[in-house]
Amino acid sequence: MMLEATRHGWAIALRGALAIVLGILFLVWPGASLGALVLLFGAWAFLDGVTALAAAITHRGRGELALEGVVGIAVGLLTWLRPGGAALALYVLAVIWVLATGTLKIVAAVRLRHVVHHELWLGLSGALSLLFGVLMLASPGLGAMILATWLGIYAIFFGVAMVAFAFRLRTARELGV
Repeated sequence: MMLEATRHGWAIALRGALAIVLGILFLVWPGASLGALVLLFGAWAFLDGVTALAAAITHRGRGELALEGVVGIAVGLLTWLRPGGAALALYVLAVIWVLATGTLKIVAAVRLRHVVHHELWLGLSGALSLLFGVLMLASPGLGAMILATWLGIYAIFFGVAMVAFAFRLRTARELGV
């Protein structure tokens, strides 16, 4: 079974290399990268909707799948027709998420202060999230660039980890594991 898994190391390496390239693009051209990300999201939603609708047609009586398909197609089309609105909606959701998680981390740190040592780190991560959320609210352009930068850094680390894992699989295959 392990030998079978090692045969697909090239796909893992390719996925990692693609993440590294996309991460670099996010760091070099953050504004253009976010615009492209919105359009890719629209394409994904549309294609996912088409495949869900096709599956619903193939398997009669699957109303929820048909509805999922129609919603996916609609979201995809709206994203492509109004990319600015889609970008704004995704940005607003990101702000809400950052503010909510920051607040909840601070609440958890306060509640855990008598149970867990070093809960300060949890509270600090919450405070940083709140600071980032406030920055995103106060300066959406700067917040979007910071978001793109963090996505770029994440993608590079993710890509490096995937490529390293692919090489580990290759070594395992060569050893016949």
